[in-house]
Amino acid sequence: MVQYSEAVDQLISRAQARGSKQGQALIQQMQSVAGVTRALEGVILNRNLADTEAAHIKKVHQAGERLARALGATRDRGTEALNLSLGDLSQKLRVQTGLRPPEGVAEVVHQTEVRQALLAMKPEQRAAVVNDALKSKDVLTLNALTNGAAYLSGVEPERIKAVTDTYTKQVAPELVDKIDSVLEIDAELQAAIRAAERAAVDARDESAMRKIVAAEAAAGEADRAFGVALQG
Repeated sequence: MVQYSEAVDQLISRAQARGSKQGQALIQQMQSVAGVTRALEGVILNRNLADTEAAHIKKVHQAGERLARALGATRDRGTEALNLSLGDLSQKLRVQTGLRPPEGVAEVVHQTEVRQALLAMKPEQRAAVVNDALKSKDVLTLNALTNGAAYLSGVEPERIKAVTDTYTKQVAPELVDKIDSVLEIDAELQAAIRAAERAAVDARDESAMRKIVAAEAAAGEADRAFGVALQG
């Protein structure tokens, strides 16, 4: 049997198991992928008895073109859904963590002074101050680090990222988990689209499709022969 949609269905099941409310729009796009892929499978499997093999192959080719166009639109809708979900969660994350761009001149000046002070320190002292900021959840110092280029504070970019990631997970673990879940579902959507794209490519490959059609015909003949033997 031609079962391009089977891989897509497995990805949908995996995504649904995450129980992500924020990922539902992405899952809907995965279900759309499954639907249009099954439509192509239907064209492949349900050959009109009046069609020659060439006519059937042409219909499959056209269905493959429709699938390719549909997948392009689905990818665009998926990107929009991802941006909406992440935008909402990121805003909530900024509120809960306090990590945000400076507001007003006073905050800009303060963060600049913090970075200058860090830059003037010896590496050991600078590392200790950063560690203390993480331990005490000193969001003012952490904002100074994240809102300026690494060379302005003397703290390595990797260290800034590690510190802010750790802090974020400490103060907003549920939001971090929700964001991770949305990103994982998006990865599954992209995998579903790639699986369906393989079906679209095969449908437009005359040589590959002739083999598939021949295999389906042989399988159908074998089923009929088996049924006759049972009645025999």
